[in-house]
Amino acid sequence: MDNNEMRIRGTVATDPTQVVVGNGSKITTFRLASNTRRFNKTTNEWETTETLFLTVNCWRQLGDNAFSSLHRGDIVDVRGRLRQREYDDKDSKRVVVFELEAYAVSPDMGRYIVTMARPPRQLPESTEQAPVHAVPEQAA
Repeated sequence: MDNNEMRIRGTVATDPTQVVVGNGSKITTFRLASNTRRFNKTTNEWETTETLFLTVNCWRQLGDNAFSSLHRGDIVDVRGRLRQREYDDKDSKRVVVFELEAYAVSPDMGRYIVTMARPPRQLPESTEQAPVHAVPEQAA
């Protein structure tokens, strides 16, 4: 296991958005909200801990599937690599963000019924398909 690999469970906090980046690849991004609950013996009630918000990035087929399937409010498990990114904002202030580069996103099947379907396979545009030849019927 990689040191910066993680699994996190949470609620999809924003509807996924998809953009095409400079090299023509598509990236799907959404925010994930994650917290835990614990029992407070003093008040005899369950309490929600502070919420962690994390940006999740999904590339290629995972991104297409997440964009087509996920909606704000869905409960999911996400596995991926934690990544730190730094940039200067419009006021030239240094900003550090943490993002999860996902390699798997799964619905909570304790809450959802999932109908699984494989997406249609897309061949690269440069690949030409060979002609299909009909097989002659044999006489009975």
